[in-house]
Amino acid sequence: MFGNSFTKQSQILYIAKLIEINTSWIFPEHIPTESDMQLDGISSLFGKRKKEKMKLITKRSAFMCGVMEAAAFQYFDGKDKHYTKFIHSSIKEAFGNKHGILVIKTFVYKKDAMDFYQEGFVWCSDRLN
Repeated sequence: MFGNSFTKQSQILYIAKLIEINTSWIFPEHIPTESDMQLDGISSLFGKRKKEKMKLITKRSAFMCGVMEAAAFQYFDGKDKHYTKFIHSSIKEAFGNKHGILVIKTFVYKKDAMDFYQEGFVWCSDRLN
């Protein structure tokens, strides 16, 4: 009656998939890598270079949101009202509480780069099937 409607088994499978995606999956070439997003020095904090870096970060974040939601969609077995809780608790478990909270905050970006979000969702769905 109270508590989560999803099973612990589905959450464990999703957590394992998140870890696998983070450590061993190779994304398409046009998706910015983590090294592409690194600051190149103090000049990266100002002006045009900062805007370019923020665009790269937004694109990768949106793609990753699509990937994580596609994987969640594959494993989630509960009621719709518990879907967000399933994703958030699994991300915190997979990446640790501090890093997990940062990852969860990136879900806001999917609205800023919807095409990358959709591409990530489709790309991950194809790989999972």
